[in-house]
Amino acid sequence: MKSLKEKFNTCNEMTNFSGFAWNDVKKCVECDSKEVIAAYTKRNPNKSYKCGTLFPLFSRLSYVFGVDRANGALGELPDEADRALP
Repeated sequence: MKSLKEKFNTCNEMTNFSGFAWNDVKKCVECDSKEVIAAYTKRNPNKSYKCGTLFPLFSRLSYVFGVDRANGALGELPDEADRALP
């Protein structure tokens, strides 16, 4: 189960990275160019899914693991949250 979750998370992350897209017919992540793949693998060298690899469980696993992930972009510290109160 852990390896499936890692594979799913990597696949989901790739689809959110510019230049990658999910192909529902082929059931894999596709990429625009080799430069995009090189940039992604340089940024994320130890990922468990490679672009173009068949992953037919992705759609089903999106229901199990969900596709929404916290990224900290809207996070705030407790003292910052207190200032927002009237």
